[in-house]
Amino acid sequence: MRKLLKKIAFLFIIATCVAILFPAKVLEYEALLIPSPQIPLIPRPQAIAISIESIGVYALIEHVGITGAAMAAPENSLDVGWYKYGVRPGDEGSAVLAGHVSGRGGKDAVFTNLHLIHVGDTITISYDDGSEESFTVKDMKQYPVISDTTEVFVSHDGKAHLNLITCAGVWSTAMGTHNLRLVVFADKI
Repeated sequence: MRKLLKKIAFLFIIATCVAILFPAKVLEYEALLIPSPQIPLIPRPQAIAISIESIGVYALIEHVGITGAAMAAPENSLDVGWYKYGVRPGDEGSAVLAGHVSGRGGKDAVFTNLHLIHVGDTITISYDDGSEESFTVKDMKQYPVISDTTEVFVSHDGKAHLNLITCAGVWSTAMGTHNLRLVVFADKI
């Protein structure tokens, strides 16, 4: 307990010195942290479901993070996972959703038929406030499982993108996964 109190006292002294020596910087940082009273903080609608009529996909969206050095997959093979550290679906940039191509015992999963999607097909995201946004499929690419996929997660063109990822290719026992990833690129309508 004494060590914790000493650390808190030390941090307080450092913070006080910084405030005395650099008061303008402290005010600048406070302005970033304290919301302006003129701009109310309104909770943003959360994506809760995805539908792709052309291939019969109707699924819930789980919020997923990172497992090891890769995007985590959803726990339920019939759901999709939204990369929660990335862009929210519908916002500027590339929102990424991942889904399994097969379930336990080889059963169908949410993206079993993702390879059947076509350029021009529509993907719809539903939000918890009842609203929806639609995206049009623009392209499909396959990547080796060990490759640079920065373009899937990052976009700087000022548009809203939705990128869907699933496994493809053949199962590699050595890697414990499929050898390819199928990515569907879609743009907000």
